[in-house]
Amino acid sequence: MRKYTGKTYLLLSVIILAAIVVARGITRDTSSVTWYKVVKIIDGDTLTIKYNGKNESLRLFGIDAPERGENGYFKAGAALEELAYGKQVRLEFVSASKRDKFGRLLAKVFLKDGKMLNLLLYQRKVVKLYARSPLIRE
Repeated sequence: MRKYTGKTYLLLSVIILAAIVVARGITRDTSSVTWYKVVKIIDGDTLTIKYNGKNESLRLFGIDAPERGENGYFKAGAALEELAYGKQVRLEFVSASKRDKFGRLLAKVFLKDGKMLNLLLYQRKVVKLYARSPLIRE
C-alpha cells in the first residue's frame, strides 16, 4: 500500500478548499442584491451613501473609530476613504429598525469583492471592536 506524506495531504486539503470556495462563488446569486454608492466619508466609522434616492448617513456596525482630536482620527478616515469612497456597497442590517439611536443607518457593509468593510478597518488596526462585537466570529 502506498504511503502519503504530509505534503500530499496538505495539497489535497488546499484543492478541496479551493473547490468549495469556487462552488460558493458560482452559486451565490447576486441578481437580487441592492448596491448603494458611497458619496462621502464623514469619519473613520461613518459614511454617506445614496439610499432610496437621497443621501443617508450610515454607521458601520460593531466598530469604533477615534473621534476628532483623538490619536488616529485622520488615519481611520483615510483608510475608510481609500476602501470605500465612490464604490458600490451592499448592506446587511443588524436590527429591524435599520437605524441607531441617532437616526443613522446601522449595518455591516460589504464591498463588491465580498469583503466586509467593517472588518477590513479592524484588520488594518485603525478602529476598535466594540465589546462582544460579533464581527470577529465571522
